[in-house]
Amino acid sequence: MKYIRLALLIFDYFTQKAIFKKIKTILRDKINTVIDVGAHEGEFALNFNKKFKTEKIISFEPNSKVFKIL
Repeated sequence: MKYIRLALLIFDYFTQKAIFKKIKTILRDKINTVIDVGAHEGEFALNFNKKFKTEKIISFEPNSKVFKIL
């Protein structure tokens, strides 16, 4: 189970890196509000905010157990 979690973290890192690069190419740094659907524990929102310094991030997580962590 530990190796699966590690593999997912590595995958998420490179996926987010590619997404952030594409967003920066299209929108530059002009991002006021982000909507994160399926936010899980908020890792994407936190990393996005570090990269772009957004004013507002709205996160949705339908799983009630994970929402409590979020």
